[in-house]
Amino acid sequence: TNRSRNTIEKALSTNIGKKTKNYLILVIDEIDVLIKNCSGPKKDDESALSCIFRWASDPAFQLALIGISNKIGSNEARLLHMQVKVDEELIFEPYTESDLVGIIQKRLGTNKVLVEEKAIVFASRKVAKQSGDAREILDIIGRAVVACKEALPVEELSSTKVHGPVVGMRQVLMAARESGGVKSIGEIIMELPQKAKVVLCVASALNQVSNRWRDIPLPFLKTMCDEATQHGVISENMSIEDFDGIIGRLEDDGLIDRLQSVYDDYSGSRLIRVGAQLEDVEFAIQESSLLENPFYRKVVEYVCKNNIEP
Repeated sequence: TNRSRNTIEKALSTNIGKKTKNYLILVIDEIDVLIKNCSGPKKDDESALSCIFRWASDPAFQLALIGISNKIGSNEARLLHMQVKVDEELIFEPYTESDLVGIIQKRLGTNKVLVEEKAIVFASRKVAKQSGDAREILDIIGRAVVACKEALPVEELSSTKVHGPVVGMRQVLMAARESGGVKSIGEIIMELPQKAKVVLCVASALNQVSNRWRDIPLPFLKTMCDEATQHGVISENMSIEDFDGIIGRLEDDGLIDRLQSVYDDYSGSRLIRVGAQLEDVEFAIQESSLLENPFYRKVVEYVCKNNIEP
């Protein structure tokens, strides 16, 4: 009401000659949402938000306004500059992958051993690329922990003996899909370039042939792809640069995991592992109808028939 507005204005008014001035600091979060829903000042009925803007812009009132917005440079931001005098604009860059990993590990504290590190890194990488919003990574990891807790038997929940991570890549992938942060494995696979699909099919086929291929030396995986090329399964040869780029792409998508500090005993080369649960990737390959394509089916058949035991 006008009476309430006049009372507030009187309280905020400066006293001329007063040596010290006590300012009221008002912080408004998501101010862009309020701007979007505000039609601006009205002659007969001035909105509360417009009143606040007027008081903050007028040095006669002891009010300092801090607005927080995620939409810098948007229409709402431009409208804000039109309605209120902005003395200073501070822009905080989105969180990086390492920032997000650090936030999660700090939140987990001593319980960080319960969440697989590669799952945290995977989710952090995805969120950093899409938005850099810490709330998204907290939501994903939180969902994964809750889902894992609900799935565990009571006796395991009450046990104090923990031999390794309880929350893994599978739970994080499911949580990310539920939150809308990550596409399904099937969708990710279908969006891969042809050569990346081939490498994934070869790695998956090796796992199907023998459990001993759970960890695959990178040079051997490259060799199997090259041999498939030589036998006409793949029409175009794959250079080392292509192969390294594909491995990076599959790693970013959470489909393979380049094992850190783990090397093949025989060749001394780096090992990779299907990053998500193998059965999930195999199911996604089947679900995506990838193997209905004779090209990819021939890749898998060739690898299964011609693989060499490690």
